[in-house]
Amino acid sequence: MIFHDEERSTTAALTAYAMAHPHARLLIEFGEQESYIGAFDTTYESDNSGELDIEMEDPRYDEFHQVSYGVLEIIQDGPRRFRDVWSTPQKDWLTIDYRDFPTRVVDVDRGVVVYPVDASGQAGESESPASA
Repeated sequence: MIFHDEERSTTAALTAYAMAHPHARLLIEFGEQESYIGAFDTTYESDNSGELDIEMEDPRYDEFHQVSYGVLEIIQDGPRRFRDVWSTPQKDWLTIDYRDFPTRVVDVDRGVVVYPVDASGQAGESESPASA
């Protein structure tokens, strides 16, 4: 189920790529200020009721899909990464949804631009893995 049209080219595209390439290492960039190498963990439905302390009947209530990645490498750290201090060893995670989506996602081993997707909704052109 898609909650928002923009999820077709964002979280749904990442999920489809992860299902086809479950062990892919992805360069996940948020402009020039934040980037990570991550590996797909899971995807799930979420909502903003806890963020805003609201009920489903509130007009600000929103449901959406999130995609979670384990952070393998921090290229440029920023506020989106969070650390699970309860796991042993401690792990870093990145959770993505349509509301704050990366500017670019590239499979670093295959050189495939996963996001932005092309007009057909498919992963973009290949690029040299060295340029990712």
